[in-house]
Amino acid sequence: MINHIKNFAVVVLLIFCMTFIFSGVMAKGQENGYPANWEVPVKGTITDTYGSREGHHKGIDIAAEAGSAILSVNEGVVTKSYYSKTYGHVVFVKHPDGFETVYAHLNKRLAEKGKKVSKGEKLGIIGNTGVSRGTHLHFEVHQGKWNIEKSESINPFLLVAAEQIESPGVASSSRIKEEDNSNLSTIEEQEPNKEVSKAVKTIIVEKGDTLWNISQEQKIEVAVLKDWNDLTSTLIFPGQELAVYQ
Repeated sequence: MINHIKNFAVVVLLIFCMTFIFSGVMAKGQENGYPANWEVPVKGTITDTYGSREGHHKGIDIAAEAGSAILSVNEGVVTKSYYSKTYGHVVFVKHPDGFETVYAHLNKRLAEKGKKVSKGEKLGIIGNTGVSRGTHLHFEVHQGKWNIEKSESINPFLLVAAEQIESPGVASSSRIKEEDNSNLSTIEEQEPNKEVSKAVKTIIVEKGDTLWNISQEQKIEVAVLKDWNDLTSTLIFPGQELAVYQ
């Protein structure tokens, strides 16, 4: 019980710190003259941030439901649209303000090279192609032209606020019950009550793990994992214990 309280306190502290960082990054971005009215590329769950993986991750990862449309954050011209062994199906867009954005791991591309796109226009469908672990969008922003070293990359949160992206990837049980009362019995079978169920396993979070990846491995929805473990966000940390119920 004491360990659970300690873990909960650490999670709350992490959430506070991340919120403070995101807010500070956005404020700094606006001070530097970055545009503040970009569209979000897709609404979903942020599963990895810029600069993680010992500084090698030069974008953000956003997990969302299969079939979700990927949108251009601003008007521009498609500079590349092809299949890469690492990026999978990927689209690059050059914007008139000098930025170039990258949309990777798509299941399908809907914009070819040379096409002029408007803000919010569909570029493709979210996918799991290339070097990827689960359905998500890998999104990059470069202040200038993209290069293989990604030396011009910047934190996307300078232009798109984290809170604008975050949206439940799957409907929670309470939301489903409000919208479709005919499926209550099915929902209750899929989402056991943690008060009367026993944990069948305890998962120790390792470095590099995300709640989305764990949900895919355990075949459990992110919203259910959050509910079972009293999580208020998708942030997890190495050494944290996650309970899975039957």
